[in-house]
Amino acid sequence: MPKVTFIRHGESVANIGGYTESFESIPLTPRGQQQAENVAGHWRSVPDRILVSPFTRTRQTAAPTIARFPQVPVEIWPVEEFSFVAPTVWHGTEHTHRQPAMEQWWQRLDPHHRDGDGAETFTEFMQRVANVIERLRALPPGRVLVFSHGHFLQALRMQIMQPEEPNHIRISRFLDFDEEHPLRNCAMFTMDLRAAQPANGILHVEYA
Repeated sequence: MPKVTFIRHGESVANIGGYTESFESIPLTPRGQQQAENVAGHWRSVPDRILVSPFTRTRQTAAPTIARFPQVPVEIWPVEEFSFVAPTVWHGTEHTHRQPAMEQWWQRLDPHHRDGDGAETFTEFMQRVANVIERLRALPPGRVLVFSHGHFLQALRMQIMQPEEPNHIRISRFLDFDEEHPLRNCAMFTMDLRAAQPANGILHVEYA
C-alpha cells in the first residue's frame, strides 16, 4: 500500500473573505502562491504519483510541485471540497454574503439535506471520502501526494479514525473536530494506509 501525504491548498481569495465567481474557480492569493512554492521545496525525495483536486486553488497549489517533478504522473481525483450549499450562493459574492447560508446549513444537522442543484448531501460527501480512501489503498506501493481541501481532509481524518461512526453523529461534531484539529492553508500530514495502522500520523500536521 502507498504512503500518502495529504496537502491542503494555499491561501485562497475566499479564505480572506474575497469576491468569488464560483466555488470551483476560486484562485490563490499571492500569499497562497508563495505557500505553494514553499510546499514544492519541501519534498526530500521524488514522489511516485501526484493526485490533485479539479478545483483551481488546489491545482495552483500543486503546480510548483508538478513543475519540480515533471516525470511524475499527475491524476485528477474527486478530492474536491465539500459543496454543501447551492452553487448560486457563491456566484458574485463575498464572505459576508455567503456566511448566513452556510451557518443555516450546519445548524440543520441533517446528513441527507440537499441545499439545491449542484450541492452534495453530507452522506454523499462522506461516501465520496470513503471511496477515495479505498482507491488509495488499492494503489501500488510508493509515495503519493494528494492536494486537496480543508473540509475534505477533515472528513478523511474522521472517516479513518472512526470508520463505523454514523453520519448523523459525524455531522454533529464535524465543526468541533475542525476547530480542535485545524488544518491551516498548506497543512500536510502523512499516513501509512496499511489496515493495521489506519490512524498512524493522522493528527500530526506540518508546514513547509
